[in-house]
Amino acid sequence: MGTTQANLASPSTHFDPSGPVLTTKDLWVAYRRGDTQVEAVRGVDLTIGSGEFLAVVGPSGSGKSSLLRALAGLERPRSGEVRLRGQSISELSETQLAVLRRREIGFVHQFFDLLPDLSIAENVALPLMLDGVSRNEILERTSMELERLHIVALADRKPEEISGGEMLRAALARALVIRPSIILADEPTGSLDRGNVHNVLAVFREIHEDSGVTIALVTHDPEVAATSDRTLELLDGRVANT
Repeated sequence: MGTTQANLASPSTHFDPSGPVLTTKDLWVAYRRGDTQVEAVRGVDLTIGSGEFLAVVGPSGSGKSSLLRALAGLERPRSGEVRLRGQSISELSETQLAVLRRREIGFVHQFFDLLPDLSIAENVALPLMLDGVSRNEILERTSMELERLHIVALADRKPEEISGGEMLRAALARALVIRPSIILADEPTGSLDRGNVHNVLAVFREIHEDSGVTIALVTHDPEVAATSDRTLELLDGRVANT
């Protein structure tokens, strides 16, 4: 579970450890395409319980990634609300949202977003370094996640020197090192071959079962979705099932 510091984003910020991890209420997300406003997410109500493994599925253009980015505070909703452990994140400033993501939300991007000039260990440790965590704790927590994801041998390598499956493991280690309330993953297997997909699915399931961390991922792959506890289907920005 992530930190619950009272001053995480503002003096009034507080988290409810007993409630759901993430909720949305009548969430709408839009973006501009030329002169046209596209409604990517349309009135979505969603509850993600503590320890749940949720897969958000749907065809390309259905609003999956827009929803995930809104849950992470990377996309401002046009209207509606996102709450993380009872705290509305829709009201937070960009600086407050950055702190929130650094401490509570482990985000795994589709192409992993590892910094090319840093070693794998440095990439994993980066959010802790940015948050001012002590050197000893950074070393301890980074080593723990490298071992958990079976990539200790890659610690000193650069991202260009490892495979796609190994990069995803590194991105997962970076997400886990902050001890997040939730991991959000955007098409985490989209750039992998089928052999690596099977390996990564096993890693997600192992992480979920061993640590109990809450996971929500976006995928168009039925095999990936089948790994989850529950699926949520989006069609044209709306929930098609619950």
